Amino acid sequence: PRQTSGETTVSQHSHHSAASGSSAGAAPDVTSAHAWSPAEVAQWLRCIGLSHCAETLLANAVGGAALLGIPLAENPSADLVALGLRALGDRKRLLKAIKQLEVDSAQVTTSQDGPWSLHFMFMSASPLVELGPHGASPPLKA
Repeated sequence: PRQTSGETTVSQHSHHSAASGSSAGAAPDVTSAHAWSPAEVAQWLRCIGLSHCAETLLANAVGGAALLGIPLAENPSADLVALGLRALGDRKRLLKAIKQLEVDSAQVTTSQDGPWSLHFMFMSASPLVELGPHGASPPLKA
């Protein structure tokens, strides 16, 4: 019971902190993922739907560099168990999310156009948008 109220307090605090950023509940800037504090890692976990893992990593002081290093370990799943993440599903989802974070971070930081180019990359993958020589055209008719 005591932990649950602590989680609620931390969760409300993170939403309050994030609200002062660009949008409520926004994840920390992926371009600086390697430099994230444990609190920013916990905020990111809450934003991607792994809030129940956030407190465990926060309690173990897992910052961005440590987080991104987990998939590179000899046995990443065992490392997550040692941190206190016992559920196989949670470990698999977290490892997948960390790998995607690494990809997202690399794409944004290597893009010459900055973070906005990422939005166009996803937009071009949508079946509802056609990209032509002059940019996006109106959505396709059904």
